[in-house]
Amino acid sequence: MRGHAIECRINAEDPDHDFRPSAGTIETWRPAGGPGVRLDTHVSTGYRVPPNYDSMIGKLLIHDDTREQCLQRLKRALNEFEIGPIKTTLPLYARLLENSDFRAGGVDIHYLERWMKCAGHLLSISVALACLLRRSAAPESVEWDMRREHKCAPTHDGRKCFHSSHSVGALKTTSA
Repeated sequence: MRGHAIECRINAEDPDHDFRPSAGTIETWRPAGGPGVRLDTHVSTGYRVPPNYDSMIGKLLIHDDTREQCLQRLKRALNEFEIGPIKTTLPLYARLLENSDFRAGGVDIHYLERWMKCAGHLLSISVALACLLRRSAAPESVEWDMRREHKCAPTHDGRKCFHSSHSVGALKTTSA
């Protein structure tokens, strides 16, 4: 296998309101598709997202030859994907794609949490997202930042942000 892949876990949650669950009936369901785009889901129009269970409603998987091509394909897929009226994590991923640190790669499993704190968002410990990001480097060369709350780390562009002791996120990238 060659290229780069990105997985977005689609959760029925509102990332702008502390990842509050967004239960309800899905009235609009227009998933993205095309070459290099795969969707694993159990959802369709009319599906009722229950309030008491896991909020994950699908995984959007993108593949392309390079990270940049993969990011462009993901951007297109996120723009095409329509789910409503429930809130989902898809808009969060679209905003994350505009972030230069994320686009450059080299982020760690706590990056999303730090980024959201810098952006003024609050995170809940109960967020069921897994942010496992890595560059195109070999696995043994990936450095994972395991520092804890109240420690400060510079971002890619030199700004300082605090990070917390619990891991959060929703994107997983891999290269082969």
